[in-house]
Order: sequence, then C-alpha cells, then structure tokens
Amino acid sequence: MTDYTPFNGGRVSERPLPRLELVELAWRMRAPSGRILECGIYLTDAGFEVRMGYSINDPLATQYALTLDLARRNAETFREATEANPKFVPFTDR
Repeated sequence: MTDYTPFNGGRVSERPLPRLELVELAWRMRAPSGRILECGIYLTDAGFEVRMGYSINDPLATQYALTLDLARRNAETFREATEANPKFVPFTDR
C-alpha cells in the first residue's frame, strides 16, 4: 500500500532505489577543461558496473561485469582509451 505525500503531489513509491555502491575508485584524470574525470567500480543488483564520467549520475561510459576482476579489467580499458588523448593527465589530490 502506498502513502500520499503532500511534498510532491503524488504517491510515495514502495519500490526501493536500485543499489549503486562504490566498491573502489579505479582512477582519476584531469580533463583539458580542468574537470576531474573519474572511473569507479560499483556493486549493483545485477553485479558490478564500471562507470566513467564527471559525475556518478551522468556517466560518459559504463560497462557491466560479473566479477570484480573483470570490472577492474574494464576500468583499465577505459583508462587506456582516455590516456590515448594526451590532453588528459593523471590526477592526484596531493
């Protein structure tokens, strides 16, 4: 049974949000614009997902993997493709 909420003028969904938990941050690079491009490995309801982008909610590329090892390989593939553009440089926050 759903409940009415006055805050959004509709009903509250009983369906939980899909799981998206960060397992590890694979790498970070500075883009030519100065923004930080990140690649992370996330645990989802369907397995592991590698996300590369400037924001977790707006990824530029994603790839699913059944195991953490495969997800790490996918993150490495994304890193190699990004490093092919010499304008992207590794980022460290030190």
